[in-house]
Amino acid sequence: MAGLTPVSPLPEKAPTPRAPVSPGREAWRRFKRHRLAVVCAFVLGFIILAVLLGPWIWRVPINEIDFTARMQPPSWQHPLGTDDLGQDLLARMLYGGRISLAVG
Repeated sequence: MAGLTPVSPLPEKAPTPRAPVSPGREAWRRFKRHRLAVVCAFVLGFIILAVLLGPWIWRVPINEIDFTARMQPPSWQHPLGTDDLGQDLLARMLYGGRISLAVG
């Protein structure tokens, strides 16, 4: 019996087999563990919500030209200011976001 390797002892209790996990459930579990991915999902959700609901909340027309309000800094009337034609930048960004979501 020289040269034989002793067999390792068997475990006293065999591990219980785990139920199979679907790929979707595994992906969701891994996604929830990644904090930056969760934060980015909330930011993306906020942007989508703002773009979809923004035109009903902020009812400034995007094509209205007001030369007296050219290049205004942010104020209560224009939260993001105005461009060189006096158009409200927030209204234009909300409208452009809808187009970007449709293309994406």
